[in-house]
Amino acid sequence: MEYKKLCLTGLFLLLLLPAVTAAGVGFLEIIPAETTLLYRSYSRNGEESSFFVETVTSTEYQGVDAYTVNVEMDDGARSVRVIVFPGGRPLLIRDYGKNGEKTKEVEYINGSVHFTFPGKKKRINLQGDDYYDLSTLVLVFRTFPFGRGGKVDFRVVMDGSQGSPLGTFSMYVQEVGREQVTVPAGEYDCYKLEMGVGGLAGIFARSYKYYFWYTAQEPHFLVRYEAKKERGVIELMATGGWEALPRP
Repeated sequence: MEYKKLCLTGLFLLLLLPAVTAAGVGFLEIIPAETTLLYRSYSRNGEESSFFVETVTSTEYQGVDAYTVNVEMDDGARSVRVIVFPGGRPLLIRDYGKNGEKTKEVEYINGSVHFTFPGKKKRINLQGDDYYDLSTLVLVFRTFPFGRGGKVDFRVVMDGSQGSPLGTFSMYVQEVGREQVTVPAGEYDCYKLEMGVGGLAGIFARSYKYYFWYTAQEPHFLVRYEAKKERGVIELMATGGWEALPRP
């Protein structure tokens, strides 16, 4: 299971249907806290677990105050994502393979998105300001208006790789409950969010649901993630880096 794709591969064709986005309450104009979190990723189909560390830090990018999300996988692959807050707008995403080679770069420049893959380039134009990059949603969802039972409609940008469509597509995320969640890092009081396909495509994609559990207390970091149809799971191992990984 790929963390950066959030197990969304199965619904790509459905997203090609026309999108009609309803009005939502919107994410909050707040700034997430800096964190370092260790996660485990696995499939309930019995696939082997993998681990990754997500580090969120404040930074400056081309003269703009921003946040950097560094994701380091246990096989040596990594990703760097630069996002502006408040707002959660993506600026730059770079993915690297386990041997250090750059496998993808995405730049958001003046209302357009530039994708660079080995030997290939793509570009799409954006309209409006409700778009978010697929790889940055976990951090953006920290700014959800928790505790209000609300729903946020938004558009997600997809890069056209690995069989996915290229463009922006309608999605929603809504609060569906509050639960006590136990993961290897401990027990947490969490808000449960459901993400699904918006617009007309949502009628045909009802089985594609994605669940996120965020701490009820600030800084609202992710504790658990489940992809219902793909059976993928991500869960918090520890609030710390690789040194927090339990050793045999």
